[in-house]
Amino acid sequence: VNHHRVVSTESLIDELWPQGPPRTALQALRVYVSQLRKMLHSSSARGRLVLMGDPPGYYLSIGEGMLDIVEFDQHREIASAAQERHDDELALHHYQAATKLWRSAPLAGLREGMMIQSTASRLEESWMAVEEGRIALEVRLGRRRGEAIARLRELVARNPYNERLHGLLMIALFLSGR
Repeated sequence: VNHHRVVSTESLIDELWPQGPPRTALQALRVYVSQLRKMLHSSSARGRLVLMGDPPGYYLSIGEGMLDIVEFDQHREIASAAQERHDDELALHHYQAATKLWRSAPLAGLREGMMIQSTASRLEESWMAVEEGRIALEVRLGRRRGEAIARLRELVARNPYNERLHGLLMIALFLSGR
């Protein structure tokens, strides 16, 4: 979640033990880092993923094209810029490409410390903005309105206080003669 940035040892300990670290936290962290380095060295990503000590913590160097979130953010930024220029076709293409990268809730199954929680929330909000942008363009351009309505109903049920989703659903229904 902090690719290409040093994460302090203190932050890692707080993340691993949010209720308070044990006396041996620093030693345990060093063991975890050592085990992770071994896994990275033996993986197919050898050389493209490198975990380095960099005071005051650790730094994960990640090769180009290895993180979906980087590609997702690039598509989101291009789509947003294209939409501002009223290039709806290009915006829709990049919104669709970004949504295809999304598989499930971000960071699911990880212990939830503050860093994980805040990052997961930020990623969920980015995904929602992309999903809203994609659906809005599909509705406006008259593409797959039936699918858009079904998806909007699902999103509205999961996010009942999101007024923008309700508005998109009403517009989609109106444009579909409903």
